[in-house]
Amino acid sequence: MLMRIASLFVGLVAGVAAASCASLPFLKWQGDGQVVQTANGACLDLEPRVRACQSGDKLEVTVSGRTHAYKKSELKSLLRERIFQFVRTTPYPVATLKNAVVELWLDAPVFTPESAHFVAVVLSKGGNFRARLPLDAAAWQIDGESLALLGTDAFPSATARRAGKLAVAAKPHITGAALRDFLGRSGAPLVDATGEAVVVLETGAFAETEVAKKLASQRDARLYVQEIELIPATEPDGSRALLTSFSDARNGKQ
Repeated sequence: MLMRIASLFVGLVAGVAAASCASLPFLKWQGDGQVVQTANGACLDLEPRVRACQSGDKLEVTVSGRTHAYKKSELKSLLRERIFQFVRTTPYPVATLKNAVVELWLDAPVFTPESAHFVAVVLSKGGNFRARLPLDAAAWQIDGESLALLGTDAFPSATARRAGKLAVAAKPHITGAALRDFLGRSGAPLVDATGEAVVVLETGAFAETEVAKKLASQRDARLYVQEIELIPATEPDGSRALLTSFSDARNGKQ
């Protein structure tokens, strides 16, 4: 039943965040790798060629011999800024960021550890989500391509879904042209849509639920539509560890 399918989206996209409110000490071990105490602080060995070290406000991430140096306070401020800049352009309930918890993970794919990157995770009543970010903080931008919906899950999640994309499958006897005609009449965003028997709609991040509900509510939806689904977001096999977390994802808040 299409309305049941749409209601599942509401639970996935706008679920209450898992409880996690305390700010953790930097490099508090959670995940893979091993924390090693050094004379100047602590280091996390995530993979043979991936290491993160911290001392005071300093953080260094070394991948295949190349070291990226940061100030933790500046990273947190920049991450707040990037999250807020992106979220305010979407239907996401910005006010829920006040009580959100933001986590910063280091992620190293097992077969390509040289492509190690950060993962920013937002745990919020508005719905949990994660965004992949490069190690070059100057290049940080959050967009729909880097984003995955976690629903009520923490990171990493086996049920993460791609943001801004919705798959609509036709009934077995319905042609791709007929399905697209129905979608067009229903006001679905067909610009940039791909596929025939299964049409992938570009809804925009955090608009998936409303689009699904609108399609499911059409009187003739059952004649054309077999299924409406969010698309799985694949996470590469690898090692990942939580580096730090902080509360309140609103821009300008410390």
